[in-house]
Amino acid sequence: MNTCQSLHWPSAVDGCWDPGFGPKTKLLVVDALTRMAVASPHNENALRSVAVRLYGIWCRDADPRVKGCVGTLIKALLPSLRKLGYTGFLQGNQKVMLQDLEAAGAGASANPDGFLDQLVVSRSADLQAWTAACGTAEDQAGALATAAHAGTLTA
Repeated sequence: MNTCQSLHWPSAVDGCWDPGFGPKTKLLVVDALTRMAVASPHNENALRSVAVRLYGIWCRDADPRVKGCVGTLIKALLPSLRKLGYTGFLQGNQKVMLQDLEAAGAGASANPDGFLDQLVVSRSADLQAWTAACGTAEDQAGALATAAHAGTLTA
């Protein structure tokens, strides 16, 4: 699966998160997203895509435990996102501003379930290590599609 390819993800992760998922489903989907990210190419496109998808979950789920865990994952991405120098990020049908991602990261909190908290801390460390290697933007065929939003392109 390709982090940057919207067709590789169900709409429930690519801009239409369903907060009605059960706790186990939420955990499995977020875990799959983070594991796929660290196994994918280390490039700017992938970093942007993962950040926006995680923000979509954080934004649409009212459960404070979900928000805290996803905020922790987003917080791990923030140093690398800031280095990109962008204020807006696009993926699929979403546009997220850096300040939105910073607000989500500020909401990071430990999960009261010790096991889940350890899992989130581990995934955050994995994401942070992965982002450190994310450098230039991918320039292969179709790469501009990750910048498309509502029929327009951003530079």
